[in-house]
Amino acid sequence: MKSLKDYLIEGKKTYDFKIKIAGDLPNKFESTLKTALEKYSVASMKKSKTPIQKVPLDFPNSTCQEVHIFELCLNYPEIPPLLMNYIVEKTGIAVSDIVVRTADEPVEAYENTKEEKYVTKLTSEYKDDDKAQDMVGEKRILGLLKELSKKD
Repeated sequence: MKSLKDYLIEGKKTYDFKIKIAGDLPNKFESTLKTALEKYSVASMKKSKTPIQKVPLDFPNSTCQEVHIFELCLNYPEIPPLLMNYIVEKTGIAVSDIVVRTADEPVEAYENTKEEKYVTKLTSEYKDDDKAQDMVGEKRILGLLKELSKKD
């Protein structure tokens, strides 16, 4: 039988968010953001950024800017619009330059899909297959005639 401690550990839930900010960040932005998010008990925070893009994916009104992405894991639940308004209020970032989403939203799932690497057949090595010759030419005609005669 499980103890109460085991049930409490299993019941602990975290809430994942992605915060995307277009453009340059103000000085000491990370520390300001982390201090502001102490209210939600931050479990982990990871930062990355995209290269400069002509039109960033989530920011169609911005041009030629990089996007800073903060992946957060919070211990306290919140909905993205309220979290975005709270971050805007505490950090002074413009509303048009920030997007907050949960990690399991369909848009995030679409962005995280990996494209398969395309391999050109023309430059790939030719594999000689004995069965391939049975599917062309005289052998195929004879095989097709045999199949047709069996069906009658």
